[in-house]
Amino acid sequence: MALAVVLWLLFGVVVWNVIFDAAVVRAGRQYVYRQAEFMRGRGPEVSIPGVMRPAIERGAREATLWGGLVAASGLTAIVFARRAR
Repeated sequence: MALAVVLWLLFGVVVWNVIFDAAVVRAGRQYVYRQAEFMRGRGPEVSIPGVMRPAIERGAREATLWGGLVAASGLTAIVFARRAR
């Protein structure tokens, strides 16, 4: 049972990392696109902190929500499985 707990917690951490990384990559791409538009004269000037900071905050919130949900679901399933025995 201890192994199952560790694996579910690890899975929650992996989910957190994947979602957070995807948010950072998406924000980086958005920054590059918006900067290119600015250089072409088609948009306002942007800064890296102006684009990345809100994206990192949003990504951390979403990652924490989903990673926590995965870990909590797994731990809940372990509790129910143990009671079923």
